[in-house]
Amino acid sequence: MTITCCATLVGQRHIVSINSDWQFSKMGDTISVNLPHTYNNVDAFDDEPGYYRGPVNYFKFLHTADLDQEKKHFIRFGAVNQVADILVNGKLVGSHVGGYTSFTIDITDELTYGVDTLEVIVDNNHNENIPPLKGDFTFYGGIYRDVELITVDDSHFSFDHYGSDGVYIDPLRVEGNAARIGVRGYVENFDEKTQKVVVSIYDNNGKFFHKMSPPNYSESNGEWKLFFDLKDVKFWSIKNPYAYKFVAEIIDTKSNIVRDKISIPYGIRSFHFDPVKGFRLNGKYEKLIGVNRHQDRPNIGNALTIEHHIEDLDLIKEMGANFLRTAHYPQDKSITDYCDKYGILVSIEIPLDHQISLSEEFAEVCKEMTLEMIHQYYNHPSVIIWAYMNEMGLGKKIDRDSSEMWSVAALAKEIENLIRKEDPYRYTMIPNHGDFDVYHHFGLTEIPMLVGWNLYYGWYEPDFKGFGRFVDHAHKIIPHKPMLITEYGAGADPRITSNLPERFDFSLEWSYEFHKSHIEQIEQRDFIAASAVWNMFDFGSESRQDAVPHINNKGLCGFDRIPKPVYYLYQSHLRDDMEKSNQESSINAPTKYDSYWSNNTQLFINMGTSFSFVPENVSSTWYPSESIPRGIMQIQGGNRYIVRDRGIGSDRAISLTDLDPVYQTQVQDLSNINFTSPNGIYRIVLHYSSLSTKQKQSQIVKINNSLPIAMIPSQPFQAYSITTITEVEDERINLDFVSDIGKTFINGIQIFKL
Repeated sequence: MTITCCATLVGQRHIVSINSDWQFSKMGDTISVNLPHTYNNVDAFDDEPGYYRGPVNYFKFLHTADLDQEKKHFIRFGAVNQVADILVNGKLVGSHVGGYTSFTIDITDELTYGVDTLEVIVDNNHNENIPPLKGDFTFYGGIYRDVELITVDDSHFSFDHYGSDGVYIDPLRVEGNAARIGVRGYVENFDEKTQKVVVSIYDNNGKFFHKMSPPNYSESNGEWKLFFDLKDVKFWSIKNPYAYKFVAEIIDTKSNIVRDKISIPYGIRSFHFDPVKGFRLNGKYEKLIGVNRHQDRPNIGNALTIEHHIEDLDLIKEMGANFLRTAHYPQDKSITDYCDKYGILVSIEIPLDHQISLSEEFAEVCKEMTLEMIHQYYNHPSVIIWAYMNEMGLGKKIDRDSSEMWSVAALAKEIENLIRKEDPYRYTMIPNHGDFDVYHHFGLTEIPMLVGWNLYYGWYEPDFKGFGRFVDHAHKIIPHKPMLITEYGAGADPRITSNLPERFDFSLEWSYEFHKSHIEQIEQRDFIAASAVWNMFDFGSESRQDAVPHINNKGLCGFDRIPKPVYYLYQSHLRDDMEKSNQESSINAPTKYDSYWSNNTQLFINMGTSFSFVPENVSSTWYPSESIPRGIMQIQGGNRYIVRDRGIGSDRAISLTDLDPVYQTQVQDLSNINFTSPNGIYRIVLHYSSLSTKQKQSQIVKINNSLPIAMIPSQPFQAYSITTITEVEDERINLDFVSDIGKTFINGIQIFKL
């Protein structure tokens, strides 16, 4: 494939996509792929524990005969997770560590200007020196963002400055309707005697606004600087994200030929976080209400196209959000481009999540990631916060983990100082989980400029109102620190509804009540400057074994991007043009024997639960046993099996099934279940699984005095079912349970009238 498609020409800079026609090899197997690509889009969601984390190889031919041999040629990778070695014609030309920022490799000296080979060795193995070491999300491997071939003049703006384009805009002073703006950058092979750097500013309509050449140029590091004093400025805001266009050019002074050119849309704004009154943009207080976002989707993992990213942001914008936290890593540049254009404020953080290594190399990698993040996203007016740690005290005790936590604090100080030096115009933040004393004791509430709290009252912790008590206490102890709620949320399986919602049942109704309470508590407190729901979308987390295995389903939308009812709750709250949402339960359980069986030929019962369950792509509902009236079903004995201190059923995925919510709940210690049903022939399916590695279970079941049926689960957390046919002659289906080992039990029952 020749590299002539998808090209754009910006000044003398030529950029072409090289996403197509790659060969991908893993463990000896080779297939053809196009980029973006991940090799964990399937195995991170199967029933086998773990997913492949190791080396793979990407390879393609570059047809370079038409490239200008007098120019420089670079390969830019949007992101590769997490270690990449780049080879051209078999020679190593560059490497990169870290899976969430872009990097550029100079390949000029290795090209033959015929047919060249480009090879990328990728490894997403766990590495103690590379964050993230832990995290509640899947660490997909692969070249999962776009790859471009860039051709530029020998004199060009530098690509070597932490993966950026080498030009930066500084909002030195913004007040009244005036602003002092600095523009600086780095150039390669620049001759000050015959060349000049010119920066021009155009308004939102493309009309010329201002122009200036830099007053000084440093030969030592290729840096140049200039300053603009602008009057009658139109400011960038949430409702009117006005953007000027800054154009930087390298121009020959004699021929007036443009050697390189970069265009940067940039909005001028001022902002301030107040510890009492919240957030102020251009002097006006704004309540920031928004979401967190992970970057993966079904079947493709994190290998999203730009169109996918834009679809996600369209949903966020349509909901009415004005704030986005790109947890827990920098995301594709199309995200911040969109937020610049549509007025969504952004917090970005490096993937330093839950745990550190004590090695010096780990600290250096963290700082390099921080520098790449800052420089690559520096010119985006939507970005107002740099964050760099998440929940570092999770599971920690003040006395037991003192040494490790002081090391965390020491690293935090290093990163904090680095950020403030590199970007004095934005705020810094560390998001913490809800153990105030741990973070305050080790100074993590004092080191950053902002304090973020990840709070789950009504989910991991009981009582919605505990949220208000926590934030009031934190505000009282550290009244000088602006506060953000960086996470809050409740799991919601789109298949589960309940008339009697309870904590950790994963019902849509509990999620709805959770968010309704939290919206009210956040709005009541001006000192909460911003809040971000965890999460906008359900996302992959391979180690999770909830109702939907390998998925964290706290999203306002499903993994498939279909909004849940709680999405519309936020939409009605955030948008004045939307009607107020009023969630109603969707359970319509059978009420009477005669009316039910006259209109239906089947009954599915989920034992030991108060929620109903509708599997994907199936119209049948599994009704909770607790909702079935005695006129249809009677149980003798029996108790809901309580597996843990919160929620309904097991928190373990069940193998060999997609009906996990059926097998995760159970009634134990019952002797009989009796159904009232019309006479006829029925198919009965009994579903069962063992929900404990310690508890042995074996039983005999008799249906209408038929031959006994043995129900013996040989493996815990595995789905089993038994099907039998029975004839009803006295309007009764009778199930007798007799224990062989342990307590009697049943997880689900299906009855089909034939």
